[in-house]
Amino acid sequence: RGLVHESGLAVEVSAGQMSQRLSSLFVIEVTPAEGHTLAEAEEAIAKELARLAAEGPTDAELERVKNQLEMSFLERQESLQGRASSLNSYYFNTGTPGYMQADLDRYRQATKDGVKQAAARLTVDTRCLIRVTPAPVAEETTP
Repeated sequence: RGLVHESGLAVEVSAGQMSQRLSSLFVIEVTPAEGHTLAEAEEAIAKELARLAAEGPTDAELERVKNQLEMSFLERQESLQGRASSLNSYYFNTGTPGYMQADLDRYRQATKDGVKQAAARLTVDTRCLIRVTPAPVAEETTP
C-alpha cells in the first residue's frame, strides 16, 4: 500500500507465496510508476521487508491479508475445475487431497511473530532478482 498509495513509487505491487513439493517461493512483483526506477522500488521493498522482520505487521495489516487469503482460497473452490485442481495439487504436494482444510487453517493461524520470522529469512543471499525492462516503443512514422 505504501509504494502505490502513499509514495506513488509504483503503480502495482503484488506478493505471494507459492508452495512446492520440495520447497517454496515467495515472489514480489512491482511495476514502478512513471518517473521512478526499479532500483528505487527494490530499495523500498528491502526497507519494508526489514521493517516486517523487525516489527512484524500491524494488527490491521495481518487481519487484512488473512481475510484476502481466505477469500481467494474459497473463491478457488467455487468452480468444479478450481476444486479439482486444488485436490490434485494437495495430493501431489502432500499425499493427501484432503489437506485443503489444514492449509486454510494454517493461513487462519498466522501470527505477527510468524511473519517476522519469515521476513527475517528473506535475506539478500536468499533472494533472486529478475528485472524485466521493456524496450522503448518505437514511434510510428508515416510514409
